[in-house]
Amino acid sequence: MATSVTGMSTIDVNSIVSQLMTVERQPLQALQKTLSGIQTKISAFGKLQSQLSSFQSAVQSLKDVQTWKAAIATSSDETAVKATARSGALNGGYTLVVDHLAQRQTIASGAYADSAAVVGGGTLTLQLGTYASDPVSFVADPDRAPVGITIAAGSTVAQVRDAINAAGAGVSASLVNDASGTRLMIRSTDTGAANAFQLTASGDAGLADLAFNPAAPTATSMAMTQASQDAALTINGLEISSASNKLDGVVENMVFDLKRSGETSVEVDVTGDAASMRAEVEKFVSAWNDLNKTIADQTKYDAGSKVAGVLQGNGTVVSVQRQLRNLLTQSVDGATLSRLSEAGIELQRDGSLNIKGSKLDAALANPANVQALFSATGTGGAEGIARRFDTLLGSLLGIDGAVTGATDTLRSRQQGVTRQQDALEVRMTLIEARLRRQYVALDAQLAQMGSASALIAQRFGQG
Repeated sequence: MATSVTGMSTIDVNSIVSQLMTVERQPLQALQKTLSGIQTKISAFGKLQSQLSSFQSAVQSLKDVQTWKAAIATSSDETAVKATARSGALNGGYTLVVDHLAQRQTIASGAYADSAAVVGGGTLTLQLGTYASDPVSFVADPDRAPVGITIAAGSTVAQVRDAINAAGAGVSASLVNDASGTRLMIRSTDTGAANAFQLTASGDAGLADLAFNPAAPTATSMAMTQASQDAALTINGLEISSASNKLDGVVENMVFDLKRSGETSVEVDVTGDAASMRAEVEKFVSAWNDLNKTIADQTKYDAGSKVAGVLQGNGTVVSVQRQLRNLLTQSVDGATLSRLSEAGIELQRDGSLNIKGSKLDAALANPANVQALFSATGTGGAEGIARRFDTLLGSLLGIDGAVTGATDTLRSRQQGVTRQQDALEVRMTLIEARLRRQYVALDAQLAQMGSASALIAQRFGQG
């Protein structure tokens, strides 16, 4: 029986090429594995650098002498005087008697029907200065030029308010409603006797009625409701005046906020802020423990699972760990508290630190001793522990530091392997294309041979 054979694929080109490329790609897979390992180590060093930086921040706080000068102030009556102590405030007590508070000058107009009542237009001129009481007069401040405020024709009392506020002239305006109607209230932006003001007006009669002259207070409808004045008080019997109710620096490193006047004295006590100092020590311990755990996790070897940490056996990390732990056990020559353990900061078997609260609190009762332990400026063995740590960390994290150098080396290797990988990818593409051409050609030849063979068999069969 004759059989008709047409040309068809005799081999699976895709399968053959795929299998051959699997073999060809083995070097590429090895590079990818190497690259993945390098990237994992770079990530691990990045985490280590981050933890070292966090620890350095905590160290630098303990190195700062201002940390050990933290103070806290308590007031016997915060509704009258609130006190705040800055770092460096001296321990002691202050007796304050507030005669009167600093005030802003405030004037108010006569009553209008409502905020839409028309005042008129023209110019209001505001001048800042001081009032003299004998005789009553206004003394302009030559260093602050008068400010002209243009009021558009037909302006309402609300629009006059807006124009005053937009001028930035050293006063603010608002509308106040009372039983008689709406009043325009104008007050100094700042407190103090030197922030008094007078208003002159030119233009419509309605606007002229807003002028105010202390020497002729009844000439218009504007009336003084509060005079500008400085705060007056005594601190430990010393008379003090202030343009502001916030006295910053009158007493060194102290801030007093005056809230209320009265004849009753207010007692302010200043002591060292042991809680603040302890918080800084706790940050140091916490940052160390985080760093210690990071290094331990990255360098450990689990015998059970036979899994090693990413940086297990890494010489740089082992050296860093050794240098850091060495500093923890060093002493400070000549200091009352010469070791961390004497301040209640104890090294544990796993390399972590633990605070003995009562012992640390007892040490902080004399902050100067703890300060010397951490931030003494001596040389060699007399240098404070925080200063030693800061020097070491600076060298490790600096541009030429061990940790930075190790990271740079890894990144250089990463770039080199990436270049090899890219080059091999190009080569694989070329190899795959060549193999595919070869096997497609072979497939075509085999198909032709099969067709010829079938044709011959068919002809002989017919004979």
